[in-house]
Amino acid sequence: MTVEGFDFEEKAKIVDSSNMIKLIRGFPEQIITAWRLGEGLVVKHCEKIVFCGMGGSGISGDILTMLVDKPSVSVHDYDLPRWVDSNTCVVVNSYSGNTEEAVSCFKQAVRHDCELVVVTSNGRLEKLAKTYRKLLVTIPKGFQPRSAIAFLMLPVLRILYNSGLVDKELSFKKALKILKSVEGKSLTIMSRFDVDALPIIYGTGFLKPIAYRWRTQFNENAKVLAISHALPECNHNELEALQSLNIKKHLFLLSSKLDSVRVKKRLTLTKKYARKAGITITHLEFPRDVLASVLPAIHLGDFITYYHAVRLGVNPSPVQVIESFKKDMGFSL
Repeated sequence: MTVEGFDFEEKAKIVDSSNMIKLIRGFPEQIITAWRLGEGLVVKHCEKIVFCGMGGSGISGDILTMLVDKPSVSVHDYDLPRWVDSNTCVVVNSYSGNTEEAVSCFKQAVRHDCELVVVTSNGRLEKLAKTYRKLLVTIPKGFQPRSAIAFLMLPVLRILYNSGLVDKELSFKKALKILKSVEGKSLTIMSRFDVDALPIIYGTGFLKPIAYRWRTQFNENAKVLAISHALPECNHNELEALQSLNIKKHLFLLSSKLDSVRVKKRLTLTKKYARKAGITITHLEFPRDVLASVLPAIHLGDFITYYHAVRLGVNPSPVQVIESFKKDMGFSL
């Protein structure tokens, strides 16, 4: 795995002391195992859905809002929307089970008599779910939350699918086939992505939250700043700022074959204006099938941000500043 004279495999042996690459490469198998965790589980009285979670646990809710066929919102905070009631399903995701914002949302959901689904590996939320006899999905321990996205997302998708709340074709076979080529594709992309360039990620349609996922993976894996936005919204504001910052920038465009003619024209023009600003571009178009787009897009972002960390000589696993901040905050609920 050498790109332009840089041996990623050899460098990874030095910097990746926690062997994150094993977890990333295990994503296809994790998908299959995670889907089975939701087997036979259903929710009732569900007219609205609220997904709650923070950080690596919360991104699954952002993605699922794009896939469900009921009004839904993803909350990254302490409080549920005012409109929740007994016909609202609240899904609380916290890998550790000790995220205070997620615990706060759980308690509010109990007070409002909401239907509840808890996804966690341990901690306070596991105990609360058992105490209040709420639907609990216990997922495997030993992951960084951001590396456990299959377990945080797929069991919930299965439950919602079982409950008739997802009316889209879910083609795992096609998705798993595409996943086999993702690592090689990521290394090809690395050859066009300068090590010192600021990553900018735009996503269309149901890939909008994947753009945000890439941004946070750049933050936590490579420890670099990144920008993400949704298209077409970015054409109405951030386009004006692409000329600013006298630094190298690389634009990743994540789009789908489902995009409308007008969105496709916007993609073409966005690339035109980005090139005028001296920005290098990688445009990735994913299939019409939802899972064959979302899952490979997640996987590709994980590999790119991992190999960017390796290229920078950064251990991708630890997030010491975040852990220090959590310690300073303490837990108060």
